[in-house]
Amino acid sequence: MKIGEIVGRLEMDLKRPVGESVIRFYEREGLIDVKRGEGGQREYTQKDYSWILQVLLLIQVGFEIKDVKAIKERNGVAMVEIRKGLIEGIEKSQLLLSTLFCDTKGDNEIR
Repeated sequence: MKIGEIVGRLEMDLKRPVGESVIRFYEREGLIDVKRGEGGQREYTQKDYSWILQVLLLIQVGFEIKDVKAIKERNGVAMVEIRKGLIEGIEKSQLLLSTLFCDTKGDNEIR
């Protein structure tokens, strides 16, 4: 697959725009490794697509590039840590939302 095909599939799956420049940026940052074909064009496999999708989702939920690099270096073995990070992020978001939308009486009722 070429980069345009990857971007098209990502946009369908994520239901949001994804620029080719984003994919190239993550490649420069070392998050994505891709083989090059004749003429130097990037050639992506299904495995590449799956990893790129994971990278975009991890970044979207708040993981930093260094954290995604660490996951990549461990061949994705850090899924327990990912889940823990996601749960912590969700809990922080819930706390923030409850603070923003609850009254000051502390009855936790959303108004």
